[in-house]
Amino acid sequence: MKIYLVRHAQTNYNVLRLANSDPSVDVHLSEEGIKQAENLAELLKNVPYDIVYISELPRTRQTAEIINKYHDKELAIDERINDNKTGFESKPVDDFMQAVDSAEDPWNATFGDGESLNQAAERARHFIDELKTRGHQKVLIVTHGFITQAIFGYLENKTLQEASEFNLLQGTYVEFEV
Repeated sequence: MKIYLVRHAQTNYNVLRLANSDPSVDVHLSEEGIKQAENLAELLKNVPYDIVYISELPRTRQTAEIINKYHDKELAIDERINDNKTGFESKPVDDFMQAVDSAEDPWNATFGDGESLNQAAERARHFIDELKTRGHQKVLIVTHGFITQAIFGYLENKTLQEASEFNLLQGTYVEFEV
């Protein structure tokens, strides 16, 4: 199976550097994000993928709908590829990063109603394990920064710390043969 792993395009919250994992919050693609998604649509125009998996967050749907305009494939929502729940909803991402960096065990630390990075990565691993059993030939996955790192790490047999060096820019993609 071939996986095309996409990081959603730029949003209003990315511009403001705010955290978001709540699908009900108005986080949407910025003008630059729309351009990034349109560029992805052109780059992936001739890729015959079977299905598109997105998270519950609207920014992945918006990105996927723009990419998918040439294909009109099913968009399947899977909460396991939602962004990591930081516990810093609508607060500066830098505050979350500082909290993680200050934690005694950064990979297992939780803040407020959030989850640990290990918990978020485990969701992503379960998603990939199940995806392998579904019989797809080519899959497009539109998800979030940390989740792309977790999937990369899992597919490349790297630790989360090693995978954290992988930086898929917003509105870009990478291919994996699984």
